[in-house]
Amino acid sequence: MAIVSLVALRLGIGWHFYREGADKIRDPSWTAAHFFTGSKGPLKPLFEMMVWDVDGKTRLNYARTEGGRPTIDLQQTITLWDQYRARVEDHYGFDAGQKKQADQCLERWEEQLAWFFDANRDKIIEYFQGLDRRTANRQKPALHDVTSLRGQA
Repeated sequence: MAIVSLVALRLGIGWHFYREGADKIRDPSWTAAHFFTGSKGPLKPLFEMMVWDVDGKTRLNYARTEGGRPTIDLQQTITLWDQYRARVEDHYGFDAGQKKQADQCLERWEEQLAWFFDANRDKIIEYFQGLDRRTANRQKPALHDVTSLRGQA
């Protein structure tokens, strides 16, 4: 009975892994980005390199002005979104009605994005300043040589 149970358990687990793998292959929208960004340990930088825009710098269009004061470029984000909308329209061959709906949808999202940037501007800039500090700390040898300071880099 024990052997039959172990064989059944092993077959059940194997079937589960097979089905999950097959679903991931068939689903074009499946991504491992969430797993990669949540990784821990010495391979974390390698996994994060596999994720596009892991820190959100491209999506939020963080920039510095000439005076060194950080800012967020709302218009650049909208331009990227508009380019993406145009690529989707071309790829799927939208008709005039679908293009109009896509334009209206983009306008609504632009309004929401403007509100989001206005409401969270200071938090977003603080987040990116933290990323800049992290990048600078990763380049300091003292933070890598002392075991207790490695996590701070």
